[in-house]
Amino acid sequence: MAKRLYATEREIVIALAALHRDGFLSEADGHYQFDASPERAALVEELAEAYRHQLIPITNLIHGKRRNINAFSDAFKLRRDR
Repeated sequence: MAKRLYATEREIVIALAALHRDGFLSEADGHYQFDASPERAALVEELAEAYRHQLIPITNLIHGKRRNINAFSDAFKLRRDR
């Protein structure tokens, strides 16, 4: 996963732990699986749809100046200010 995301293994471990803590992943024996509530799953689907239509701006955001995989996991934090 680290190679595909151009991140260090340590960054991936931190991001997976954060996504687990925030309720997006379940973990068993070191293996993670998407396991979100229906509301969160719908938000992830919205994000996937946005990514399909806004690939370049989202890619620029992910790979921009703040080059930190935690910035990517922060994108999944739920906010009700929209």
